[in-house]
Amino acid sequence: MEFYTMNETQKEFLTIGETQATLGCCRAFVYKLIAKNELTPYKVGRRAYIKASELNKLFKPRN
Repeated sequence: MEFYTMNETQKEFLTIGETQATLGCCRAFVYKLIAKNELTPYKVGRRAYIKASELNKLFKPRN
């Protein structure tokens, strides 16, 4: 498992692996967030990407 520095995670789109490393969780949890519509995947071929700005909404308080 690779860990990414802040400079590498300042991309617009992250792979599932980069998303899991950024959140510090397992792959299954990222897919659960996608299934619960907490994150929206953008598919290119067989690969799924997550918009980095969507990670911020996970940490905002819900009203």
